[in-house]
Parts: sequence; structure tokens; C-alpha cells
Amino acid sequence: IQEAPVFQLLFDMLKETHLARNKFTKTEKYILGGRIEESLLGALLAVIEAGYAKKEWKLPHLDHARTHIECAKILFRLAWELRLMPEKQYLAFAEHLQRASQMLGGWKRSI
Repeated sequence: IQEAPVFQLLFDMLKETHLARNKFTKTEKYILGGRIEESLLGALLAVIEAGYAKKEWKLPHLDHARTHIECAKILFRLAWELRLMPEKQYLAFAEHLQRASQMLGGWKRSI
């Protein structure tokens, strides 16, 4: 599963988020930054679970991953609107999340 493009994309986003979070204000680094990382980690774990689940059990994990991704989108938007990250960085994260969501949708349709 670690070779799957969606896994790699989410893993890379988790690394980038961890680095970006260090530029947040002290309070937001742990509150909002922590929630963003939790959402991405939740999506990554759901992808791992889907990868190892039997075919008939994959769909709930994929739906769970997409829910985490949607939550991360909202939290990234909030971080951008609070001026905790530059617009360029926000747009890059939003694009990656959109791509991950599309990959999960494709995986779901293939089942």
C-alpha cells in the first residue's frame, strides 16, 4: 500500500504540513496545526486500512479517508483566512487534497 500514489501524496502532505505548522503562531501551532495533522493522519490511516481490507470492507475506509480530507480542506482554509500561511502554500495544499480526493473516488469506483 505504501507504493500507492494516494498513500504517497498524503504522506508527503503530512511532512509538508508538519514543516508549515512550525511557522504558525505558538497557540495555533498546537491547536489548528495539530488538528490539520490529525486530519491528514486519519486520512492516511484510513487509506492503509482500505489497502489491507477485503474487497467488501474497503468502501467504509475510503469514505472515512475522504471525510478526513474534507476536514483538512476546511482547516487549511481557516489557517489561510487567519493569515497563518501564504496564499500560494494554501492553494498548493488545496490542490493536493483535491487530487487525493479524486484518487480515492477512482479507487472507490473500481471496487
